[in-house]
Amino acid sequence: MSLSRKAQKELARHIVEIDKLSDNPEVTKELYLISIEMLRLAGFKDNGIAFDVSEYLHEKVDRLRNGAVSDGWEEHAHKSLMQQLRD
Repeated sequence: MSLSRKAQKELARHIVEIDKLSDNPEVTKELYLISIEMLRLAGFKDNGIAFDVSEYLHEKVDRLRNGAVSDGWEEHAHKSLMQQLRD
C-alpha cells in the first residue's frame, strides 16, 4: 500500500494549516507524529511531500523544545515543502 502524491499533498496542506495555528511544541509534536505515519504510508516511491512535511515539523519541534534560534534547517524544509505543494 502506498499513499499517492495527490493524497500526500492534500494531507500536508491540512497539517500545515493546523500548524499555523500554534507554536505549542505538543501540538507540533502530534502533527509531526501524523506526518511520520504519512511518510510510512507513502512508501519509498514518490514520498517527497511526506518527507518534507515530516522534516519541517521535526526541525520545528526541536526549535520549540530547546528554545533555540533556528539553524536554518527549519526554513529550508519549509521552503522545500511549500514548493512541493505548489507543484
